[in-house]
Amino acid sequence: MKEVGIFGAERQVNAEIGQIRSMSAHGDYEDMSQWLACQDPRAVKKLFLVHGEPDVQLDFKTAC
Repeated sequence: MKEVGIFGAERQVNAEIGQIRSMSAHGDYEDMSQWLACQDPRAVKKLFLVHGEPDVQLDFKTAC
C-alpha cells in the first residue's frame, strides 16, 4: 500500500485520484449537479468540494 508523509507522519493512502476531462475545473452548480446525476450512486462514496465559499458548499451539499 502507498504511503505519504503529512506533517512529518507517514499515512496510508486510501484514496484514488480521478480526473474529469469533460468540463472545466471551475464548473458551476448546474455543471456539478448534472455530472453527479450521471454517476452510479453505489460507486460514489464521498464527494469533496474544494472550491467555493463554505456557505455555498453547504448549499450544494444540502441540494444534492
